[in-house]
Amino acid sequence: MAVNTVWMGGLKDEKLSVCVGCNLDPKRSTKIIGKSIMSILKDKNYKNTVYSYSQENNTSKITGEYKSYDNIVSLKVKNHTNGIKIKYNYSGKQIEYIAFPKDNFSYYTVLPNGIKQPIKFYKYKNKMYVEFKRWRLQKQ
Repeated sequence: MAVNTVWMGGLKDEKLSVCVGCNLDPKRSTKIIGKSIMSILKDKNYKNTVYSYSQENNTSKITGEYKSYDNIVSLKVKNHTNGIKIKYNYSGKQIEYIAFPKDNFSYYTVLPNGIKQPIKFYKYKNKMYVEFKRWRLQKQ
């Protein structure tokens, strides 16, 4: 059997090692699977201890469509393996970005000119908002 993807990790102090190998392209990376197995072996809830799963819980709150005042700018936010995928629509031009988590509701992306662009999500008066570039958009 040929293995296309493999991850090995361990906790030296706890004398625990895990090796995960896949011959297919898994939905989750082998690193995430391996860390989940280690959490289970340590009797912990992997959804709380493995960053990818806890991040997934947060992204479900922010995914969706956002629009600015008078619909000048719109964003579509979707889950992505490493964070979120943003489709930015401004004046008929659509650009897609991959944004990486900084903390719970803060992300960043790198613009085509190489500048690191922060993206902040927040809740105000029971409505979700995002700040991206110079725009503040409301979830629809």
